[in-house]
Amino acid sequence: MRKLMPLILIMCFTSVFSASADVPRFIINSGHTDAVSSLDYLEDESLLFSGSNDGMIKVWNSNTGEIKFQLQVSHMPVLKIEVCNGKPYVAAVISDGINATNLAVYNWQTGDLVFRNRLAEMPLFLLFSPQGNFLTYGKTDWDSLVFLDTETGKPLNLLSEGFGIVSSAFISNSEKTLLTYNNSGSIQYWDLANGNRKTKINTAANLEYISFTSNGRYMTGYSGKELLLIDLLKGNIIDSISAAALSGTVVDQKNDKLVWITKTAREIIFNSALITGSGFTNTDETVIRNFAAPAVLLSSGGRIFTGYDSGAIYKKNSWSDSIDLFSENKLLEIHDFAINDTALAITAPGKLLSISSIFFKNNISGISRAEAASNVLSIDNSATYGISSGNHSDFLLWESDGTTGGSIRIFNSETGDINELALMSTPLVSAGYKNGRILTLDRNGECRIINYSDGTEQFKYASFGLRAVDFIDGGNIIAGRNSSSALPSPLLHINTRTGETVPVEDSNLLTFDLEYDELTRKLYTLGFEERGGIMRTVLKQHTGRSHDRAETILAVPGEDFSASFASDTDSSKLFTSLGYDGVKMLYWGGFTSLEKSLSIPKKLKLEGTLLASLNHDSSFTIFNSSNGSKIMDLFIFSDLSWAALLSDNMFYVSAGAEKYITVYDGNTDRELRKTEYMIK
Repeated sequence: MRKLMPLILIMCFTSVFSASADVPRFIINSGHTDAVSSLDYLEDESLLFSGSNDGMIKVWNSNTGEIKFQLQVSHMPVLKIEVCNGKPYVAAVISDGINATNLAVYNWQTGDLVFRNRLAEMPLFLLFSPQGNFLTYGKTDWDSLVFLDTETGKPLNLLSEGFGIVSSAFISNSEKTLLTYNNSGSIQYWDLANGNRKTKINTAANLEYISFTSNGRYMTGYSGKELLLIDLLKGNIIDSISAAALSGTVVDQKNDKLVWITKTAREIIFNSALITGSGFTNTDETVIRNFAAPAVLLSSGGRIFTGYDSGAIYKKNSWSDSIDLFSENKLLEIHDFAINDTALAITAPGKLLSISSIFFKNNISGISRAEAASNVLSIDNSATYGISSGNHSDFLLWESDGTTGGSIRIFNSETGDINELALMSTPLVSAGYKNGRILTLDRNGECRIINYSDGTEQFKYASFGLRAVDFIDGGNIIAGRNSSSALPSPLLHINTRTGETVPVEDSNLLTFDLEYDELTRKLYTLGFEERGGIMRTVLKQHTGRSHDRAETILAVPGEDFSASFASDTDSSKLFTSLGYDGVKMLYWGGFTSLEKSLSIPKKLKLEGTLLASLNHDSSFTIFNSSNGSKIMDLFIFSDLSWAALLSDNMFYVSAGAEKYITVYDGNTDRELRKTEYMIK
C-alpha cells in the first residue's frame, strides 16, 4: 500500500490567494488521448497545431513542447485541420465517419466558433487562401471546388465553369491565381478575379501524397511506387525516386525540401531531398530501428514532427540521427470509478486508488482544512476492473473484461482491506448494492442476486442481449436489452420469487442503461430509438403501474453509447451527459446546463450532494448536486500526482504536479506566475 499526498485540494476553501488577472486561462500540459490525425504549422509564430480523434485541437510552442492554446471542439474525431496565415483561425473537419461530417472554423486564440457547415462527404483537401480571405475544399463532383467566406462560411462563386474532381490545389500569395490538380492527369490555372480558366496542362494521373513547393513552381506526388517531381508550367516529370512502402510525405515550405518516410517490419526510414529545377538533390536518409510508422507527418525548417495512433507526437531534427518524444498523454488511464459515504475510488491499469475524506460525507459547509487519506493498491495489471459503491465505506470490485470471470470483492476504503465475496464465471457488466443484496449482470446476459454478507446466490436469470439491470418494486428486477422479433420489447420485468418475465412495452430498439427511482416510482432509461428513419439516443422516463407509459425527455441524433445519467432519489433531480455539450440537470420539468468542464463528460456517478463526471480525457469534474454548481476539475496524472482547478480561478497541486500546469493571461500567451493561484 502506498500513501499519496494529503488531498487538501478538495476540502480547503478558505486559505487561497485570489487571482490577479481578470480571466486567467489554465492549461493542462498533456498530449492527446487518442490518435493524432492531422498536423499543421504557423511559421511566423513557430506554433505547431495538432488535431486528434479525441476531438481536441492543441496549439504547441514547437521549440519547448508547451501547450499555448487548446480547444475541445467535438466529441467526434477531428480528422483534418488547416491553419490560416492571415488570421487567428483554424479550420477543422470533424466526423464520426458514418453519419455526420462538419467543417468548422475557430478562433484558436479565444476558442470562439466562427462558423460551422455540415458536409455531405469528407473533403479531398482543405486550404485557406494565403491572406485568409477564403477557405476552399474539394469534393467528388464535377464542380469539385467549394469556396467559403472565412468570416461567415457562406459560399463564394469564384469560378465560372466546371473543372472535374480536384484532389489538390495551390493559391498564389496575391490570391489572384489558383492552380488545381485533377486525378485524371491535368494541371489547370484559374484567374480568381474573373473566374476564367487560363490554361490546362497534361501531367501524370492518379497521384497521391501531393505537395507543392513554397512558390508553386513544382509539385511532388506518389505514383504507387515512385515519388515524382513535376514542373507545374509544363506538366513534365523532372525526376523520380523509388519509395516502396511509403508511410507519408511532405514538402518543407521553409526550405523546399521533400521529406518522406518509408517503413519495414522493424524500422522506419526518414528520407529527404532538396527540390531544384534539375531534380531531387542532396538526398539523405536516417534509419530509426524498432519504431512504428506514424499516422501523420509534418516538416518545417528542418524539424520533422510525426503523430501516432497513441496520441503521441515525436520530433526529429534533420541533422540528428535520433527521434525525440515531443508530447504524450500524461493523464492516468481510468477504467471506472465510484463514490460512497466516505471516499472516491478509482480503478486504473494495475492500480486501485481510494481518496477518503470528510468531504465525501456530503457536508462541506464550514470546512477550512479537511485532511484526506489517499491510498494506492496493486491489482492485476492484465485485467480491467469495474467498481461501484457498497455498504457505508465498502466498494464492490470485479473484473469487467477478459477471458475468465474472476470474482466480486469487497474493498473497504477505511481499512484498505480487499476480501473475495463470490466467484464469477464470466466478466461482469455491472454490480450494484442495495439493502444487503448485490445485483450483478455478466457479459453472457446472466443476472444474479448475491447475499452481501456471505456471497450466497439468492436468484439467477439469464437472457441473451441483456445490457442493464436494477432492482424495482421492492426487490424484483427490471432489465434493459436488445429488442428482437421473438421478444420485441427492450425492457423486461423479472419477478425474483416466481421467475416470471413480463415484457414492458417501449419503442426502443435497444436499452443500454436504466435506473429506478423508488421515491417517485419512475423508471429512467437510456437507449436507441428510430424515428422517421433517423436513429436517436433517447433518455426516457417510464411511469404507470407497469411502467409502460414512456415519455422521451431528451433525444440526440446518432448512437451515443457513452452517454450516462444519474438520478437523485432525495430531490428527484436527474443529471445526464447525453448530448456531448456538458452535464444537464432536469428539475421541475426543464433542463438546465451545468457549468462547462474542460472536457466532454462521459460517465456520471452521484452520492449525496456530490455529482462526479468522468470525462472523455480521463479527467474528473465534480459538482454540487444540490445547486448544480461546479466544485472543481480534477486531473490525476500517470505518475499519480494530481491537480485540481476550482471554478473561482484557483488551483491546487500535489508534489510534482506543478509542471503539468500553465497559467496564461486571458486569451494571450503571456504566462502568469502560478504562485498567485496555487497552494501546495
